[in-house]
Amino acid sequence: MGKSKTQKPKSRAAKRAVTPPIELNVKRPASPSQRQKVAVLGLRGDNGVQKKKAARGKQLSTKQKQRKEKMMERAEAINEKLASKRDVSIQKSRVVQGRRGNWEVLNEKMQDDLEEALALATVDNPVSKFKV
Repeated sequence: MGKSKTQKPKSRAAKRAVTPPIELNVKRPASPSQRQKVAVLGLRGDNGVQKKKAARGKQLSTKQKQRKEKMMERAEAINEKLASKRDVSIQKSRVVQGRRGNWEVLNEKMQDDLEEALALATVDNPVSKFKV
């Protein structure tokens, strides 16, 4: 640790020395919260970057019209196929829902049917031949 020298005012070190900050007595307004910033962005009319919409009244060329017609015909054909498939699916779901009934009711119905069949059979043949 050597002796400390006083700097000459025109020396390079003196020119590079840190200058004390200037203190101003001006108060900044409080910065808005994050929610306020987002809210302000939402109020803007442009709403960010958007693609400009194409002109709607554009005249289509003959080939473009033909392509559009073909596309519409294909779309109709596909919709017809899907409608028929949808109908088949609805019919299948009705069958499944019908099977889903209350098992106790179904068992009683089957027992009644069995009893009716036995009653009809006993008219022609004795009951002793049948096993229940």
